[in-house]
Amino acid sequence: VVLRGARLGATLWWIRTVHGLFSGPYVAFKLPLLDTLLTHARKTGYDRLGHTVPFKARVVVSPSPPPSPPPLRRPKMSAGAFKSLIADGRSRRAGEQGELCDADG
Repeated sequence: VVLRGARLGATLWWIRTVHGLFSGPYVAFKLPLLDTLLTHARKTGYDRLGHTVPFKARVVVSPSPPPSPPPLRRPKMSAGAFKSLIADGRSRRAGEQGELCDADG
């Protein structure tokens, strides 16, 4: 018998409806307390070797914050090296602008 059109749709609807009604009693196994009372089963899992062991909840460790970077330190510089650095900066700025300029501006 070939089902076509509206009859096919009605047949599929009834199949889904009856399947849903027959699966109703299994909803009780999804409830946490009733699951334990109805089955009397303990939760189990597998270890790394594949043996069945009692289930233990996985402990989630929050990652520790990254270590803070070390404080920035100024390089030690002698007074003479500092003066030559300033003088070098003055001469470069003077060369760029075409005239002499002070460290202030």
